[in-house]
Amino acid sequence: MVIADITPDTDIYSLSIEDRIALVQESNGLLIDILRDTTIKGSLNLRGCTSLVELPDNLNVKGWLDLKGCTSLVELSESLSVKGWLDFEGCTSLIKLPKNLSVKSDLNLRGCTSLVKLPDNLNIKGWLDLKGCTSLVELPKNLSVKSDLDLEGCTSLVELPENLSVKGWLYLTDCTSLVELSESLSVKGWLYLTGCTSLVELPDNLNVKSNLYLRGCTGLQHLRNDESLKKKMKGRIIW
Repeated sequence: MVIADITPDTDIYSLSIEDRIALVQESNGLLIDILRDTTIKGSLNLRGCTSLVELPDNLNVKGWLDLKGCTSLVELSESLSVKGWLDFEGCTSLIKLPKNLSVKSDLNLRGCTSLVKLPDNLNIKGWLDLKGCTSLVELPKNLSVKSDLDLEGCTSLVELPENLSVKGWLYLTDCTSLVELSESLSVKGWLYLTGCTSLVELPDNLNVKSNLYLRGCTGLQHLRNDESLKKKMKGRIIW
C-alpha cells in the first residue's frame, strides 16, 4: 500500500497494520495518527521521519521502537507502551518523556539536546544512553539502570540524585558542571569521571565495585595521595 493508492472511499483503519505502518513511513510521519489505538506485535521503525511531531494515544509496541533522527518529535503519549528497546537518538526537539514510562530493555536518548529531565522513578532494564544531552540539568531520584549509564557531555548536569544505582559502568566524561556525587551512589562497574573539571570532592561512602577513572579531573588532584580513598576502593584508581 502506498499513498497514491488511497481514494476517498478508502477506509484506512480497515487496512492491515503493515500497510498502515508503510503509509506512515512514506508520509515521513505525517499520517502517524492512523496508528492510534494500535497494538503492533512486532517492532516499529520510524527512523528519520522528520515530520513526526508526536506519537498517538494507546500505541502498544511489543518489539522495539526506532525513532532515531525524528528531529521534530516534541513529546510522547502518556499511554505509550514498548516491550523492547527504544531509540530516540538525535531527536533534538524532544523535551520530556512520559511520566509512567517503563523500559524493558535499552533506552537511547543520545543527542536529545532539548531534553531537560527524566520522569521520576524511571527503571531501565538495560542500558541508558544520555550522551550529549546538553540541556539535561538533573536525573530523577531513585533512578535504577540494570546495565551501563552514559552521561558523557551532559554539560548542564550539576549533581547526581540520591540512591542512583548503576549495575554496569557509569560514564561521566566531560560533565563540566558536575560539582558533587551523591553519598548513596552505587556503581557495580567502572566509574569514569574524565574531564569533570568542577568536581572537587568525592563522597565519603563512595561505593564503586570496580575501577575509578579520574583523568582530567583537575579539582580532585589533592586526592592523589589520599590513602583512605585507596583503601575504600575495590579496584584501581587511574589518574
